[in-house]
Order: sequence, then structure tokens, then C-alpha cells
Amino acid sequence: MQITHKDMKRGDKKAMKNSSLLIAVVLMTTTIASAQDASDYYPMKVGNYWIMRCDTLFGAYNPTIFRQDVEAIDLILDEEYFRIKHTLINGFDWSSYFWFCIDSTGIKMKAQGDTSSVDSATIHDTLLLYMPNEMFNVGFTWQWDLPLFGFTYTYSIKSVSENVQVPAGVFNNCIMIRTIMKDTSGNTMTQDAYYARDVGEVLLIDSRMGRFELIEYFLQSDVEHEGELKIPARFSLKQNHPNPFNPTTVISWQLAIDSNVELSIYNILGQKIQTLLNKPMPAGYHELEFHGQNLSSGVYLYRIEAGSWWAVRKMVLLK
Repeated sequence: MQITHKDMKRGDKKAMKNSSLLIAVVLMTTTIASAQDASDYYPMKVGNYWIMRCDTLFGAYNPTIFRQDVEAIDLILDEEYFRIKHTLINGFDWSSYFWFCIDSTGIKMKAQGDTSSVDSATIHDTLLLYMPNEMFNVGFTWQWDLPLFGFTYTYSIKSVSENVQVPAGVFNNCIMIRTIMKDTSGNTMTQDAYYARDVGEVLLIDSRMGRFELIEYFLQSDVEHEGELKIPARFSLKQNHPNPFNPTTVISWQLAIDSNVELSIYNILGQKIQTLLNKPMPAGYHELEFHGQNLSSGVYLYRIEAGSWWAVRKMVLLK
């Protein structure tokens, strides 16, 4: 059988068509598999909070705390919205409030104000798309204009597999999103934000302000899932409770893999005063009761080390 040049062309066209179809299917499957929801990276439930700390602000040593609280659900024009309180603690407390909702396109903002009262807030006629779902998909670039603040924001994903270690724990496979903010004068500022799925923002590096690290957080979902999960997805050292305490408190932590754990108590000068344990431990959730009856009132640090991961938290003994 002789194959003609014409047959070859037909075969090439058929092969190209099949290849194009295959590529389209692969791309479509990849897009579906990589699809994310903004609410996965900003979980909203009343009672959730995140606390971040920055030691150097605008190039000078100036410890600053930034806190976000999901305070309540309020009605605006008979619709329910989450009220989010943003607090900046830097020698003085400054707070700002935002009202958000979640729909199939992402997280949208309805109002913002300087107090928790909806009556005194600026209510937008239409919902502003604050965090689109596509914002967490590879290859997506998004621009957002916010005239009230005088900035234009351009978002783009730079990485989807960052491992981040901050005081609140070690977070794997974080998405890093770069934001370029441009004001009306053409001045620009860059932010690199690292998001952990089901947790939220864990690290923010701002080109002008500084480095904000997650030091503490609470999510309602933690309470729901910790009892179900035998092995946690990340290392974490929890805040002791109660705190302040007298003279007994509970310290708890979680291990993502089997590790040798050393847990020690330090005074405020950084001098080790007691080793509570130093032994191999299995992955999972752990806690112990610390007795401080032999210590005087004051501020103490407790430090945990498990393999290459470590974390430090502060506790207060009041007698």
C-alpha cells in the first residue's frame, strides 16, 4: 500500500486535532484540579482571629501588633455580612471595620467604617470583589482599584509550594501572592503575602512597613477537626491556658511527624531555668501541665524544639 503526500497531510491534520483536543483536556483538568476558593485562605467564622507581629516598622525598631477578628454577623439592607475588625497596636490602638460576604466568585466587601456600627459605616451600592477565587489560581493576575484608599492593587501568584516558619508554627505548601500597590501619585509599594490553606495569611513582607509574622490564631474549624485528625498537617505550639496563671497551666502542641521533643522554660533574660521534657514523641496532639509554684511572679518563655522546627511563646505567672 502506497501512502501519498495527501494522505500524510490528512494524517498530520488528524494528529494535530487529536493533540489539540488532548492538550485542551489536560489544561481543563489542571484548571479544575488547581481551582481554589478565597474562603479557603480567609476562613470566616465568628470567633476566628489572627495576630501578626512586626518588630521593625518603616525601617526602625518599633514592635507592632496587627490583629484581625471575625467579630459578628450584621444585617445590611436585610442581608447578612461578616464584621471584621482590623486593629493596629503600636503605642496606640487604631481600629477599622469591614463587612464581607462570600459567594461563588469569592469574598466581597459591602461596607467599611471606623466603628463597629453599621449605621456610621460607608455602604457601597454594589459589592466590591475583595478576594476573587481566581486570586489563588496559578497564572492569574488581577487588578483592583480602591478609590477610597487611593490605591490600585495588582495581584499575581509567584509560588504555590512555599514552606513558611513563623512563631505560630510551620506551614507547608503556602501560596505566595505578590501585590503591587500604586497610589494616585505613581508611588509603588510591594507586598509578598504567604497564605496557608484553611489557616489564612501567615507571613506578610511589606517593602516599606516591614515583616509581619503570624504569632497566634484561633479558628473555629480547629475545634471541629482536631478530634477527628490523628496526625495534624503542621507543627504548632499553642498558647498556654490559663494565662496569666497561678500556679498551674497547660501547654499544648502538635507534631506533624514523629520527632524528638525538647520543651523548656526560660526567664525573661533568656536563661533556661527548667527542662520539662526531652524525649522522642509520636506525631499528633500533646499537652502537659506545668507547675510554677517554685517560681516568683513574672513573665516567662516556653520554647519547644522538634527536629528543625522550633517555637517560643510567652506566659505570665501571677501570685
